[in-house]
Amino acid sequence: SSAAPGAAASIGSAEEDDVEPAAVCRICFGDGAHGRELVSPCACRGSAQYAHFECLEHMSLQRIEMAWTCPTCRQPYIGQVAVDLARSTYARIVGEGKEESETIVARERLTFALFQHGEFAEAATLQRGTYEFLQQHLGPEHPETLRIAANLAGILEVQGDLASAAELQRSALDAHRRVLGPDHPETL
Repeated sequence: SSAAPGAAASIGSAEEDDVEPAAVCRICFGDGAHGRELVSPCACRGSAQYAHFECLEHMSLQRIEMAWTCPTCRQPYIGQVAVDLARSTYARIVGEGKEESETIVARERLTFALFQHGEFAEAATLQRGTYEFLQQHLGPEHPETLRIAANLAGILEVQGDLASAAELQRSALDAHRRVLGPDHPETL
């Protein structure tokens, strides 16, 4: 039987139409075969949902911001993928001897990924190192040092070290009041 002029030809049964297409990497279009696991690293769905970790890592070599954020959905990467990308990017930046500012950003991104993934002890260690570095290089009352102090206090609180968290929050708040004033948004 032939279809009427202008009518779409039926290609498959309704059951065949419900079959989801095979998952492929949105970057190289490869599948998950041969030990190259596909991951779902962000909020993208459909044909853009999956990627190989190696492909994401290669993209981050082209543009550093792609190590932290999906260029399609603009959401930060999540889960173990976020930790692994941040860890490899931080190691690369340190190994290449990049500027301190790039190293601090990479360290902060790794700290955030670890915290989001529930790896609080390592996040606290990294954040403490960043805090000590900024105290020495920018000074104890620099706004960036104070921001990191507040973040470290939050990590310590989640870890259950309430006394250290409260002490750090108090000293950061006192410094914010001195430096920025009592009505500044960072002080409130």
